[in-house]
Amino acid sequence: MSTLLLHIGYHKTGTTWLQRAVFSNPQAGFVAPWQGSQVAGRFVAVNAFTFDPEAQRHDFESELEAVRNTSPADTRTLVPVISHERLSGNPHSGGFDSKAIAERLAETFPGARVLIVIREQRAMLASIYKQYVKVGGAASLRRYIEPPTRGNVRVPLFRFDFLGYDLLIGCYQHLFGDRNVLVLPYEMLLADQPGFLRRIAEFAGAAAEAPIQPQKVNRSLPGITPAVLRRLNRFLVRDTVNPSAAIDVREHGLDPIKWARAVDRVLGLPFRGMYQRSLRTQIDRYAAGRCGESNRKTQGLTGLDLEGYGYEL
Repeated sequence: MSTLLLHIGYHKTGTTWLQRAVFSNPQAGFVAPWQGSQVAGRFVAVNAFTFDPEAQRHDFESELEAVRNTSPADTRTLVPVISHERLSGNPHSGGFDSKAIAERLAETFPGARVLIVIREQRAMLASIYKQYVKVGGAASLRRYIEPPTRGNVRVPLFRFDFLGYDLLIGCYQHLFGDRNVLVLPYEMLLADQPGFLRRIAEFAGAAAEAPIQPQKVNRSLPGITPAVLRRLNRFLVRDTVNPSAAIDVREHGLDPIKWARAVDRVLGLPFRGMYQRSLRTQIDRYAAGRCGESNRKTQGLTGLDLEGYGYEL
């Protein structure tokens, strides 16, 4: 088996596009026997006391072999990939299980190579907050980034140190070895997609047959849609980030996101700039001075020029 590539995220760094256009594309040099929920079910939603790395490794190798045996093309030269952003943890719960997942992966695939894609923290925070609202979150930005501290710790919530990338990078370098961990900035994907993909292919040992067509997926909520939607979520959308809503209209085939978009189209024009400026101001105020030390450490661990990509140093 070619050396396995583990792509662990982060969230909001082009992961969906990479999974669809690159890692599931034989012409890009990769093959991915496990998709989405299969990956999360095996390494995230598991009982830590009964997790069996040998069984997981055997299952993956068996399914990879099955894919190769049933494929009309020669897939034995393709690099196998396991890709899921949840492997880096979940921002809405502060990455409380990030280290445990890393250890499970290392126990299961000790010789793998690891790809981590990071993103400038202020842009990341804006994007993950909008994603939080999109999946059902009802808290304001302030309450999301500053969750309650009263009482005993009962449920993991957002923590800013989830965006301290040096912590996760250092963990994976320790588990897999420095040379087996590649860290790339999302900003490089935006500025130089061919160069970004070339770095991944060279690192993984993949031979691409054709250039990958750019495609934007999983778009952020536009205009004032997040502001409208989070108010609807309080009552109409039940999710793990918001379990107390009275009903979940999605169970009846209804889509609150469409309603919120409609409000934005009809009423949003005078308020769009005001809402986006308010969001940026709050994030700038909250993140100011909190990223420099971690980014300097990340730069030391990776050799990346983060300042050139707009990261705080």
